[in-house]
Amino acid sequence: MSGSKPVKGSIQQGETLRRIVENISSELDLRRLLTQIVESACELLRADDGSIGLVDSDADLVRIEATHKMPVKELGSEWLRGVGLAGRVLESQQPIVLERYGELGADDIPGVQDNAVIGVPIFWREKMTGFFGIGAKKGRRFSPEDVTQLEHLARHAAIAIENARLFTENERSIVRTSHVLQATERIGNAMSVGEVIHAYLAQVAANGRYTCTLVLYEFDDQGNKVGNIVRGRWSPGDKVELMEYRVPTKRDFLDPILAAGKTVRIANALTDPGVPKSLREEQRRDRRPAVALVPLMADRLRIGLVILSDPKPHEWTDDELMPFQTTAAQLASALAIRRDHDALIESGRKLAVMEERRKIARDLHDSVTQVLFSLNLLAQTLEPGQVPPNEIVERINSLSRRGLQEMRTLLEELRPVHSQPKILSLGQRISSYAATVVGLPEYMLVDTSYQGSPANVEEQLLGIAQEALNNIAKHANAKHVRVVLQSIGASVKLRVEDDGMGLKRESKNKRRSGLGLTSMKERATEIGAEFCVETAAGQGTTIEAFWEEDAK
Repeated sequence: MSGSKPVKGSIQQGETLRRIVENISSELDLRRLLTQIVESACELLRADDGSIGLVDSDADLVRIEATHKMPVKELGSEWLRGVGLAGRVLESQQPIVLERYGELGADDIPGVQDNAVIGVPIFWREKMTGFFGIGAKKGRRFSPEDVTQLEHLARHAAIAIENARLFTENERSIVRTSHVLQATERIGNAMSVGEVIHAYLAQVAANGRYTCTLVLYEFDDQGNKVGNIVRGRWSPGDKVELMEYRVPTKRDFLDPILAAGKTVRIANALTDPGVPKSLREEQRRDRRPAVALVPLMADRLRIGLVILSDPKPHEWTDDELMPFQTTAAQLASALAIRRDHDALIESGRKLAVMEERRKIARDLHDSVTQVLFSLNLLAQTLEPGQVPPNEIVERINSLSRRGLQEMRTLLEELRPVHSQPKILSLGQRISSYAATVVGLPEYMLVDTSYQGSPANVEEQLLGIAQEALNNIAKHANAKHVRVVLQSIGASVKLRVEDDGMGLKRESKNKRRSGLGLTSMKERATEIGAEFCVETAAGQGTTIEAFWEEDAK
């Protein structure tokens, strides 16, 4: 009867194992499942503590996902191949049994140096996907039977873990599909380019965990790409930010890949020798080495780029990129349609301007020009030194009054009609003007909080911004210019700032009118706005206008 106790213990272990297998087979929540498995493993071997980890193949390490009676810091710890018990098992792909944890030569887990430990790999389809680490206090040893029991549990655990992973992935897929459908609807309902970009970033990017930047390309009349405009960005923990930030265009060997509609994935732009220098420096400056570039294709033409980035090196997976790639085609199509629509409106505006100019020329010819012609004829009838007859003088006076009245009538007709609907927003009008200013440095517009203001106020703010941009282009010698348009309750603040040489004291006083400061101040006064200039030699200049609704 000497073998009766081992036989009885073996039977009990077998019953415990069957019960454990039944329990874990029905659990589909991966986190709860892993906790249940490690607790069950400790129960099966009558051990004191334990952990279970999953293998991260990309990083070549084991990450501890659940623990039982282990130090808190053990949960979430990562073990590289060959390091610690988990790393040794990953390296050998075999069970490891030690009488003392201290035999590993590591002191990373305090209080367990004298504990007996057993490490067993978890395999799924001949690939190691996980790890058991079970410990017992001093005086206990693990036997070959314990290894066999734990390996048996590991086989069932592998099946349960895979089922839970598939279930989790299916749930994520359903959620992603829902987000994509919602994004599709919001993008389709957006009326402007800005609304399309906001809808995309809020619905697609904000459901991920990577910084997402949307860049649109600028083309000349011949269809050649001449610039990049950063139009929006979303970062984890931040709100969607819309902007217009122009950066120079640089062609590199990634362009043909992107032009073919293919996504570019870069795990670490700082160390990858195949990354263009300009991109490497940009990611170094932003401290986001991982980057993925998703091209926006409309009618086989690349019109922009979705840039994903992460502060840690990262291997991009199809699963992560799928929502961005799936919505890229619709985003590009929506942007192209809205841009064409805006271009059509702008073309109509230009035609209207040309028609107005023709009308002015016709009116001048029919009225003022005829008056001037009559005055010229009267003047030719007078001899030098001759005193003109009274009737000639009266005729000249009459024609002069008539010409003045005709001119006043024309000027009155040219005044802006504030009740007419605005075609472009104030921010768009400022940016459109900035694009025409020769010598203007790198330009950025921030107007996400601007809610609009009366037409007469916008006209004067536009004039102030135009004059400020002209000054910067001509005198500032700046590298960057930033225009901020902000609504504060019912008030509006316009700020134009550059990083140029600044205005010297004599420029602010003696030559103010030459630099357009007087004109800007007069425009501010016209609408009752506060106007101020902050500048220092070598430290740039900031021009600010602040309008309150009840100020005028």
